[in-house]
Amino acid sequence: EKQHTRTTVSLVRTGIIGESNVLQHCLESVATAAVTDASVLITGETGTGKELFARAIHENSKRRSFPFVPVDCGALPNTLVESTLFGHEKGAFTGAGKKQEGLILQAHNGTLMLDEVGDLPLNAQKSLLRSLQERCVRPVGGGREIKVNIRLIAATNLDLDQMVEDRTFRKDLLYRIRAMEIYLPPLRDRENDIEEIIIKKLHELTRRYHMESKAVSDELIKILAAHPWPGNVRELINVLDYLLASAGKDPTLFPKHLPPEYRISNLTFSPSIKRCTTPFFFDGCDPQKELPPLNEFRRQLEKEYLNTLLVRCKSDRYQACQISGISQ
Repeated sequence: EKQHTRTTVSLVRTGIIGESNVLQHCLESVATAAVTDASVLITGETGTGKELFARAIHENSKRRSFPFVPVDCGALPNTLVESTLFGHEKGAFTGAGKKQEGLILQAHNGTLMLDEVGDLPLNAQKSLLRSLQERCVRPVGGGREIKVNIRLIAATNLDLDQMVEDRTFRKDLLYRIRAMEIYLPPLRDRENDIEEIIIKKLHELTRRYHMESKAVSDELIKILAAHPWPGNVRELINVLDYLLASAGKDPTLFPKHLPPEYRISNLTFSPSIKRCTTPFFFDGCDPQKELPPLNEFRRQLEKEYLNTLLVRCKSDRYQACQISGISQ
């Protein structure tokens, strides 16, 4: 157990932030994968950092001094997939004015990462499988095969097993690319990591934009930690970008600096609260009820008022602003 912990801690983990148990489990898998040459399939929702983990496997492997070549399969036009991956000879097709080396050859002795591998068309899947089996590539329009030595890491947010059932992904290719599998948990399952991600990413962003460092209010941290983050870490970083732009020269980031849709989403309470006909502030007159601290009372009172306001206005923001006298 102690040896496992040391292995995980000593990993080069550029850009991977957090110490939660689920993340530590992923890092242990990275350490295991790094000492082999087996193909790895990284799965998980979009925005969970699949390329970061692929780079971590590469940077901790014996191939670290050779190229890491990421390929976004979803961004490749169907007509150019094979020429992009395998290269082409001059005149192989219309527009092929010169010979071009494919991305697989560019990753020779290093690591090829096929991101969104489920988006590869079937004809390219067949050619890729042959290339992996024979350890060589044949450029489009070429008559000879070129030996290549790569380590393959694939990634997807799709259900490849279901795609095999639907005959949109080759079963034999899935076996080839999934010698090992690493599942990356969504950010909502890494709640203990969110505050660390916020602090470190804000530090990176302020340095990049040559800005003064910002303090972060506890209330903002609580709101961000409670958000479901369907876009995961990528979505969180986009929100942090917005926060910095919204705050301007303010030294501290508060919930008021959030994008409007994130501020409004925090006024959505459970159905039991919405059905409540007696607002919270009447409870303050109950002599049997323990009084909260004044700041907490004010905070709950404001939430109750805004919630009641939105319910009565049926979420019409313009009408809510007219009644309350506050801006969106």
